[in-house]
Amino acid sequence: MKTAAAMLSIVSLTSVIRYGLVLILIGIGLLKFTKHEAEAIRPLAENSPFFSWAFALLSTRMFSSLTGGIEITMGILIALRQQSPTLSSFGSIGAIITFLIILTFMVSSPMHINKGLTIPFIPNSPWQFFIIHLILLGASVWTAYEAFASNRIS
Repeated sequence: MKTAAAMLSIVSLTSVIRYGLVLILIGIGLLKFTKHEAEAIRPLAENSPFFSWAFALLSTRMFSSLTGGIEITMGILIALRQQSPTLSSFGSIGAIITFLIILTFMVSSPMHINKGLTIPFIPNSPWQFFIIHLILLGASVWTAYEAFASNRIS
């Protein structure tokens, strides 16, 4: 029977954080290609100082698909840590920027739940939304730090 210490030697905590973040980014990115998710993020994005201009150029579905593609790309880049720490660090920096922008939705947008739309699998409380994205931001900062640090050692 393996002990907890032996299990930790097989799978590092950094790998758990990294590939958990990868799965979340790719999963959220894939959701952006659905009509429901596109409609759910519009109220947040259209009130954002970062994205309000986009709806003059793009439809709701196009905007959502574009952001989904970016999130999937970031997830793939972060996953490439063993092959290219530099690319992985760029993916992590992109995720940091993404989660910082998402956290600004807490002050720039009326919560979309008031309109009856919810993001699948995320509870409706604004504080839960905040905590989830703060944790994802922390994971992104950690993976960026670790990838940059490995470049300096190599």
